[in-house]
Amino acid sequence: MDLIKDLLRRPTFWYLVLILLTMGMVGNMDYQDEVAEATTYCQNVEEGVWPDYNGTYDRWCENGRLK
Repeated sequence: MDLIKDLLRRPTFWYLVLILLTMGMVGNMDYQDEVAEATTYCQNVEEGVWPDYNGTYDRWCENGRLK
């Protein structure tokens, strides 16, 4: 129990926690950006704005949306 109390008093521990939380948030935002980009791609190919230049429409999209 003293080990945990000692660990919680160390600023290095809290810096590590902060860095890990920040990395998790940034990773989640990156994922959300990729989903939004893929959704836009599906919509634009469906509407004929641009061709399926990635060749991924059949695998990723269904009726202008991600599968």
